[in-house]
Amino acid sequence: MFSNDYNQRVDQIREQTLNKYSNELHEIDVLVDAFYEMYRTYYAIYYMDHGGQLFHKIASGVLLNNLNYLMASKNLTIEGQYVQARGLYRNIYESLVMLKYASLSQDIELMEKIQQGMEVSLKRDIYKKVTLKNECQDILKIFWEHLCKFDHFTADSLALPGSLNCEDEDFNMNYVIAIILLCMNYHVFNSYCFRGNMKEKSDRYIHVGKYEISPQEVREYCRKCYTEARREVSPFGRKIIRAFVSRWELKMG
Repeated sequence: MFSNDYNQRVDQIREQTLNKYSNELHEIDVLVDAFYEMYRTYYAIYYMDHGGQLFHKIASGVLLNNLNYLMASKNLTIEGQYVQARGLYRNIYESLVMLKYASLSQDIELMEKIQQGMEVSLKRDIYKKVTLKNECQDILKIFWEHLCKFDHFTADSLALPGSLNCEDEDFNMNYVIAIILLCMNYHVFNSYCFRGNMKEKSDRYIHVGKYEISPQEVREYCRKCYTEARREVSPFGRKIIRAFVSRWELKMG
């Protein structure tokens, strides 16, 4: 039976992956957990002071949802379903581009379209309205097109029958993309959502975590985790992250 064979093969791949890539999988968990601890302090302050602001309503849901997507893609990768895992990455990337642009532009119309589930085009609604220095725009375009290949019906999106395997090249691709997206998620959160007097208020009013460590310690730990993670990815992966966190200039008119 197909279902029995499939489940047995997935169980075998899961065991192999957990043994072979335990360090990489642990790194993803560390980054997700560090982000979440910092997110908890943000959400508490947002709920008190910014509950009525549309941007924070959208951002607070998107940022947490991206962690769910990344953990789902991790689980699929553990099972050797590399292509299926890649189908989730484009959604994460596009959500972060939209959040960063929405914060910079304060485009209420765009935010309302996102909130109402209306179509938003990255090319028309965002990319044509920002300027990135040097090669940054080209690098992000290449990365986006790479993610799109797995989200559309293309040769790259096909997982051939019987192709479940524990493969270094496939695992490493998914691992690097996951780290890149986690770093982007952290950048948008730390630079455009949880900032200014929100951090000051969290320092004054909130203690979080199992050991009651201060919000400042949570933020510092998170910063160290993500700084180290950026060093672990490939040179081109670091270029993608640098391009995303670079200064985006809004075009006039």
